[in-house]
Amino acid sequence: ELAMIPLDGEANVTLKTVSAATKPMMQGWYNGRNESSLHEAITVSREVKRVRAAKLVTLLIPVKRGDALPTVARNADGTATVFVNGRNYTVDVNALNA
Repeated sequence: ELAMIPLDGEANVTLKTVSAATKPMMQGWYNGRNESSLHEAITVSREVKRVRAAKLVTLLIPVKRGDALPTVARNADGTATVFVNGRNYTVDVNALNA
């Protein structure tokens, strides 16, 4: 399992998954090893509307099936504290390269 956690706090952001789509564009496929056939896969995307410029920061954390999902607290100084498996980590989103 994989937890996908948006850390940027952008407004008007939508997270969606797509599998085996052909319209309006090809999404949710991967080529097999021989690259002669397509296989269904999951594509995850974030869409931002009505924003001139955006910095999308997404944290990916592996999670064992049945374990508690990570949680996030957004701090007043612009950092985010991520709680996972009894530990906490602080991420300074503003210090990340764009």
